[in-house]
Amino acid sequence: MGEVSVTARRTRAQDILQNKTTSVSYYDVASEYDDIYDKGIYVGDDIHELLINMNSNFSTVWVGGEEWLLYKNKRVLFVINYERVEWSQLGNIKYKLIWLNAIKSFYINEDPSVMCQYWDLRFPCFDLDIAFGCVVFIETYPEGEGPDEAAKGVRKTWLEGYSAISEFYSPNYSGLPAVSVPDYRRTLYWNPMVTTDETGHTKIEFYNNSRSRNFSVSAETVTSDGMIGVYKNK
Repeated sequence: MGEVSVTARRTRAQDILQNKTTSVSYYDVASEYDDIYDKGIYVGDDIHELLINMNSNFSTVWVGGEEWLLYKNKRVLFVINYERVEWSQLGNIKYKLIWLNAIKSFYINEDPSVMCQYWDLRFPCFDLDIAFGCVVFIETYPEGEGPDEAAKGVRKTWLEGYSAISEFYSPNYSGLPAVSVPDYRRTLYWNPMVTTDETGHTKIEFYNNSRSRNFSVSAETVTSDGMIGVYKNK
């Protein structure tokens, strides 16, 4: 096979996914804001205070009458909705103008190559990691889709709901030939809804994997009158 040259470029969606997966921290803003509020801390609409209370690596310092946010004692590069940064007076404070209610999430990435990807094209990337400790990706809600701001004196909060019960996967080998794809499952059977008959007995069936000869069995129960039972066998 001769030499092959790949000329295709990664898509913007692939770049965003790569930046997310290499980030060291992710924060759901609404949930984090709620947790901070529960601790009796008021951050208002101050993005610096929010980040400091979410991650102890952040701190602030006053320089020339302006408050700068630091990450591990270095400056922070803010990127809004994955748009390249314009390093100017307005660009430096643009992130402060966003209402916290409009921010969906934060991703914190310490990779210098990622910083360079969003750095102002007018300036070189040399020694960028010396000046900046991280890039904070700010994801905002699409226009008109963000949560409504609570009325004065009203607190909006998140309540944990119930998740739909997931069915445990149990393969059915009854219609397959004897030689098939190897099965390396470690858990062969799990069922939270097993019931017994009047005598306390029940019958379950499952297929083994490709190599197990001995099984570990664990069963837990709660009776109708609240008694707890546990059985384990190896």
